[in-house]
Amino acid sequence: MDNPVEEYIKSLNKAVEKRDRLGKELLKVINDVLPDVILDPADEVGVDTICFDTDNPELLSINDERYITLWKTIVDVFPELEGYVDSPVVLTEEEADKIKERLAVLRKEWLEIPFELVYLNDNKCILYIYHPVRERTSLNWIATRVRREFGLKEDEFSITINGSNIISLFIKLREESMMGKFNKILRVGSYVIRLLRGDI
Repeated sequence: MDNPVEEYIKSLNKAVEKRDRLGKELLKVINDVLPDVILDPADEVGVDTICFDTDNPELLSINDERYITLWKTIVDVFPELEGYVDSPVVLTEEEADKIKERLAVLRKEWLEIPFELVYLNDNKCILYIYHPVRERTSLNWIATRVRREFGLKEDEFSITINGSNIISLFIKLREESMMGKFNKILRVGSYVIRLLRGDI
């Protein structure tokens, strides 16, 4: 019989190793914009949480210009990390947009999301996703899940299939900034792919 104490400690050490590895990859992107941010082990919050901190007091003070949290900026691009990222660092809108832009590139590299984007105008777009679709896949079920997850109305999101491997998403965008629009499109597309794969 395996020693349960030993197995537990091995699992914790492996979790810490993977947490720190992911944290370092995210930190590289963040440091492109904010060099003063560091990776904080902060084991008191749990081995499952990636913590970012700073010694720069300016990055810890909320004001009219600096009010967007770093952890929320990360979660906006990687919603899977909600509850697993923490940080007292606050950003300006410009800093948040720059970090999101870099994180979005990183996400695309990691997840290899196969899509093609076609803008119709400033607030509407069509996203083509190339992914196999099972015969019994319910488009209505996917559409309902997406609308509920992102707070979209029926006329703000629809999904159709062109052939067996091409999925068309129509998305109406409320975000004002181009980065906000791009981030929303990426999040919706990623969510649909996770639904198709059965990951959620």
